[in-house]
Amino acid sequence: MLASYVDDGLKLREPVLVVATADHLLALDGALADLGRDAEAMRSEGRLTTLDAAETLAGFMVSGVPDFQSFRAQILGVLDEVQQGSPRVRIFGEMVALLWDEGNVAAALTLEEWWNGLAAEREFTLLCAYPHSVLDPASLTTVGQVCDLHSDVLPPTSYHLTATAGDDPWPEQTSWAFLPVPRAVPALRRFVSKTLRAWGEDRLVPDAVLVTSELATNAINHADSPFHASVIRTAGIVRISIEDGHPGSAAQQLASHEDVSGRGISIVQALAQQWGHDLRPEGKVVWAEFPTTATERS
Repeated sequence: MLASYVDDGLKLREPVLVVATADHLLALDGALADLGRDAEAMRSEGRLTTLDAAETLAGFMVSGVPDFQSFRAQILGVLDEVQQGSPRVRIFGEMVALLWDEGNVAAALTLEEWWNGLAAEREFTLLCAYPHSVLDPASLTTVGQVCDLHSDVLPPTSYHLTATAGDDPWPEQTSWAFLPVPRAVPALRRFVSKTLRAWGEDRLVPDAVLVTSELATNAINHADSPFHASVIRTAGIVRISIEDGHPGSAAQQLASHEDVSGRGISIVQALAQQWGHDLRPEGKVVWAEFPTTATERS
């Protein structure tokens, strides 16, 4: 995806700045070569500038806290060198991901805000990358803040993969974080289907996947929130839960024959053995339960 992003910029004759980890910089050269691009030649021509994310980050961090004046001076200096009279620069950055990965979430959010501030002074397109693994343990409020600091949110590449259950034992409780993007719904369906099939609960898949789709769509369309999805099997019950960051409750609506939406909770009620919602300090959890059909692993 990064190679395509860089290639698109080069086609538009935009100078490109990539601030990434050493491993990703190396991988980028190979991916660009697959697209017929010579990364080293483009660096020599000044069309592509690559910087190590950790080294660049160290240039404006003071005792674990980003210093605004140092950040501004360093980044504007780099942009001056990269821009070369072009009206717009294309940028990719992983510094925020490094901060988040080391637990310095406040600094990552601060850096996002400072980039947005620079956008008022310079013309650039900025793509920020976060590994999905750093979002899983984060609070929904914090993930929502990251989403709000960007004009667009792109789904992780994992959302496009077709998941199939393997032969390894599957835990009786599994969860995953999802972003408020349309691609999250089919990704969640695959996640639930994979889990149920791994447990031998194949007969539950059609109803459970439909119910999950409705709950996830509500989280995206009505709560406009990232969400955590969990699937738990215990005491003869499979429970599927969707936790979002919206404080409102889940309620059944009366939809007419002409309405094209508004039937989500009715579908949940019709297919699940039980359903309900629990309020949380930062939102709510909507859950649905189904009777198990297979023997649980001991």
